Amino acid sequence: MTEETQAQPLNPYDEVPYGGQTVPLAHPERLALAAMKRGLSPAPPDRCRILELGCAEGGNVIPLAFHLDRCELVGVDGSAVQIDKATEARDRLGLDNLELVHADFMELPDDLGTFDYILCHGVFSWVAEDVRAKILDLCASHLSEHGVAYISYNCAPGWAIRAQMRRALMERVKGVSDPEQRIRRVREVLSWMADSPIKDTPWGRLLAEEAKGVWSHRPAYLVHEYLSPENRPFYFREVTEAARAHGLRFLAELTRATTDPRLEDAFRASFGAHVEDPEEAEELAELFLFRAFRCSLFVRGDAPLGGPEDGPHPELMDRVRMTGSLAPESKRVSLEPKVHEFFRANGVRISADDAVLKAALVEIGRAWPASLSLSEIEERVVALLELRRVLAPGEPPSAAQLSAMRDDLMGLTRYDVLEQRLLDPPIVDRAGETPRVSALTRLQAEAAPWVTTPHHRVVPLDAFTRLLVRYLDGARGRAELAQRMKPYAESGEVSLTLEDGSALGPEDLDEVIPKLVDASLDALASRGVLV
Repeated sequence: MTEETQAQPLNPYDEVPYGGQTVPLAHPERLALAAMKRGLSPAPPDRCRILELGCAEGGNVIPLAFHLDRCELVGVDGSAVQIDKATEARDRLGLDNLELVHADFMELPDDLGTFDYILCHGVFSWVAEDVRAKILDLCASHLSEHGVAYISYNCAPGWAIRAQMRRALMERVKGVSDPEQRIRRVREVLSWMADSPIKDTPWGRLLAEEAKGVWSHRPAYLVHEYLSPENRPFYFREVTEAARAHGLRFLAELTRATTDPRLEDAFRASFGAHVEDPEEAEELAELFLFRAFRCSLFVRGDAPLGGPEDGPHPELMDRVRMTGSLAPESKRVSLEPKVHEFFRANGVRISADDAVLKAALVEIGRAWPASLSLSEIEERVVALLELRRVLAPGEPPSAAQLSAMRDDLMGLTRYDVLEQRLLDPPIVDRAGETPRVSALTRLQAEAAPWVTTPHHRVVPLDAFTRLLVRYLDGARGRAELAQRMKPYAESGEVSLTLEDGSALGPEDLDEVIPKLVDASLDALASRGVLV
């Protein structure tokens, strides 16, 4: 090793890798939908070129490459350790549509070509000013005409308390180089903050709540979020002005400022009549709702962007699909007009009394975890209403009723009751006799207690299911799967108990394990993991 090599500073992500992370929002399908709503004609998300800046160990770009096998993808990261891990996973899966590059963003060649979608998650706030400028330059120079860039960053209002916590934590680890010792000190300080003498004061309660939330994060997150030499939160206008200076234009925001969409909508409506500039409205909402994080979308400055009021091209909306884990509260939903029925999805309770809308919600719930196009929903609605004799055969809902149904469904997507999709990946909603998950799912379960579905959702796995997934290759029946799982219970690698909390005896395993296998398979099917 030469002196020059020895003098090179160690990349902090080589020392403490951040790990793989699937980001459901960082998917070209989401970006394409946002572009369509502003009148653009983005590239089909399953036939496009994708660049990810800061791909780490490939937690996001590898699932994209696996499930979007007709796309070309490039992942770039400055950590050799992380790129090596990503390369190993790519090669095990045989992905020939993914190029992984170990490089400093500042040194990327100009001949990368154009990309339809550029993703940059968890980088912008955590790098130096010149690197941030380079990220914006790369997006502006390598986006296609209707291309979309995704950039996430911390926001100044919501980081007011966290910035003070970060400063205190960094003071506590000054002079400490060992990562494990740094983490121990950080957790000590966080524990004190959560139970300090001022915990019953207004400020103390805020501090304690934040400290408890931060303490629960994994070590790599604590190191790179709170101990990183670079972590700058931004005001929204700072980012949009910087983007404009580099030839980009704000398109849309993918995240909300609060967990209650109704509260945010009411707040925006309260000042909406006085604020015409959408960027000013975003900034006001950011300030007073204490937004802490954004996932913002940008397009080229010369992109033929319509205003928010223009809406999408009608022919593009025909491509939209709807999905949602809707569960009716009634065992048999009444489809009679003006009879209220209630549905639940993602913790939200909604009411509907219109026959057409109720039928649509029933059919979307039945299709879950798959999605339905709007035309498929209409066909199923007509069939269901005729079956229930709410409509006479040959007398379908009027055009006005179907249009109102579409508007209502679109409205429910604002409240996370329904989700819009463009793609319809192959999944199954029942396990069958020889259940199967993808090679990607089996590989992910080896390394982490979560997997990525074909819809780019993250599904956590309990210890039993995580081991079971390894055997779901479509070649084993349920009886064999139960036999495969029995040794894990016998050895104690998986801890199983009866309903009263007592330990299972050997005589119980033959009865209990097949039931657990069935329950795990049902859960995997309901979450869209089986293929």
